[in-house]
Amino acid sequence: MRRVVVALLIVAACSCRIPPHTVATNDPSPQAATASLAARSLDPTSSPGAVPVALSPCRPQDLTGSFEHWGAAAGSYGGSFRLAPAGRDPCAVPEHPVVRFVDQRGDRLSFVDEWPDPVRWVPVRIAAGKDATFFTLLWSGHGGEPSYSCARRTTPLLAVEIALPAGPFLLDFPADARPVLCAEPVERVFVQVVARGP
Repeated sequence: MRRVVVALLIVAACSCRIPPHTVATNDPSPQAATASLAARSLDPTSSPGAVPVALSPCRPQDLTGSFEHWGAAAGSYGGSFRLAPAGRDPCAVPEHPVVRFVDQRGDRLSFVDEWPDPVRWVPVRIAAGKDATFFTLLWSGHGGEPSYSCARRTTPLLAVEIALPAGPFLLDFPADARPVLCAEPVERVFVQVVARGP
């Protein structure tokens, strides 16, 4: 797990832009993510920013997000969005949220395995630079798999949708940075919300 987190941080810090290639699965009915801070575990060991603070789960209207960049590291592709509160009040999001990718027909595609309970929460606060909260994505470049072959790819994906207890939060990919994932076999994408402690 430590290697995955390190790879994610390397990708987030990478300034090189690359055309990402990968794939997805058709699942038009995203599962609702129901959670309450009182009922779920807050585990401070999950990441430096996952701390047991008394914050409410973020609602879609509580958040803003901006795309940072794509990068490559250790044979993987990845990218990140910077998350921030829409107002002054901080809130919390799951460290490993349930997500769907939105294609050009509006279908929701699932490339991410759901993380087992208990849900760990990461605070989203007003912060600058590397102290901000980031939503990161990472998948394999399959460079070390000579037998790997993708039979079918998605069209360029428009957005990624994060399931929150109060409803979905949509993060749009810029027109010149829309990823293409392998749909057959379905690519597996690792997602994580990371933040430094206050």
